Amino acid sequence: MQQNYPTLSQAIFLLLRIVYVMAVIIIPYAAFRFLLHPAKYPSSFDSRYFCITIIAAQVLIFLYALKQIRKTDSFEWNKELNMRAKANWILILIGGLSVNFLIEPLAQVIPSMTLASAHLINLANDKIGGFLYLIFLAPILNELLFRGIILRGFLKNFHPAIAILASSLAYAVFHLSIIQAFASIFLCIFIGIVYWKTRSLALCISIHVLNNAIAYSLILSSNGIITIESQVRNTPIYLGIYLAAALFLSISLLQMHKMNEAND
Repeated sequence: MQQNYPTLSQAIFLLLRIVYVMAVIIIPYAAFRFLLHPAKYPSSFDSRYFCITIIAAQVLIFLYALKQIRKTDSFEWNKELNMRAKANWILILIGGLSVNFLIEPLAQVIPSMTLASAHLINLANDKIGGFLYLIFLAPILNELLFRGIILRGFLKNFHPAIAILASSLAYAVFHLSIIQAFASIFLCIFIGIVYWKTRSLALCISIHVLNNAIAYSLILSSNGIITIESQVRNTPIYLGIYLAAALFLSISLLQMHKMNEAND
């Protein structure tokens, strides 16, 4: 029996193709940049170039994967971007926000990568480019590729739990920052459940956009990567918000558990 695209090995090759395309674009620039002006930290232009590289690689690989899917299956935009379960959208969006807030204490004990952090700060300080990339382009492209292509295929080939975990791990590996990878795997598991239950890329994109928008605002307000705890500065209030986040996440998961699995 022929499996749906992509299988596990095909998904791995998709990620390797992204790395290959990025390497082809970045290595000549990096070599020229080092010879011309060696620097320990990336400049704003370096960060822009890096983002353009990621965008180009993801767009090319998404189009390639879409072509592969359409050889044996159908990919209809009106179905993928459906507004299913819109009555629960607000609850699910709050649940998505709660995930990153709940893992914040754990994320603080993981050492960050200076290079990745410098790129994020450069992007946040680039008011127009950073806004467009971090809040819109990155979430849209990531969801199209990792949920719309990889998870979509995995759900047809594997048990939902395996499909969601495998696609979440793939997305986490895609990140350069250890903190980003750690935080994203939990959010991706949540978004994976959302996609499994609703098959709505529109809802997945909305969750991703909202999370990135809050992270962008926090970086912009302090010119650095900070925690919500450092902004609240009041332990009882922070604990109250933390418990409320846990409650909202539990309610949103319970609500999704009651939904029937969505089918293409």
